[in-house]
Amino acid sequence: MANIINMKAICVELGERFRSERKKQGLTQAKLSASAGIDRSYLINIEHGRSNITLDVIFRLCGALDMSVSDLFKGINPTQ
Repeated sequence: MANIINMKAICVELGERFRSERKKQGLTQAKLSASAGIDRSYLINIEHGRSNITLDVIFRLCGALDMSVSDLFKGINPTQ
């Protein structure tokens, strides 16, 4: 039987990683969302794991934070 991907857990983990990196860099949600070209309320939902984030937004946020997408996903197991 195939493993089922737990998208909610992935969204929560990605949100936590984005928030951690944002805070590490001393950025506000307003500054990061402006740099990434997304609405601040959307960033808040991402950071709290409440949004099913698109690849486009993942790349925008990674670019704004100067981090690689591969580093963002490192260690995430989609079936846990």
